[in-house]
Amino acid sequence: MSTNVNRRRTAIRRTAVSRPVALALSDGLLIPGRTFFDYGCGRGDDVQHLAALGFAANGWDPAHRPDGKRRPADIVNFGYVANVIEDPAERVDALKSAWALARVVLIVTARLE
Repeated sequence: MSTNVNRRRTAIRRTAVSRPVALALSDGLLIPGRTFFDYGCGRGDDVQHLAALGFAANGWDPAHRPDGKRRPADIVNFGYVANVIEDPAERVDALKSAWALARVVLIVTARLE
């Protein structure tokens, strides 16, 4: 059964970094000097929070930041992106695109509910 998701409405506002990014920071994966790219950044809150902490952080989102340049980075976040892509082939393409940008770590997070 396919559910049609309005991708523009799935991005939430955050007052702190998302859980996947918080874990990357606490686990020592995201450290000063490493670049960060948020693939499917939504409204860009993780990018803004990390930039405020001094990280070189960028993001792209097809609905909220379509003009953002997809660029390689040490850490690439693919956080909850798979959850909003209904088409399995498109989901695979997006994951491969994110993987191609990751120099050190690709963070993939999905909700199974």
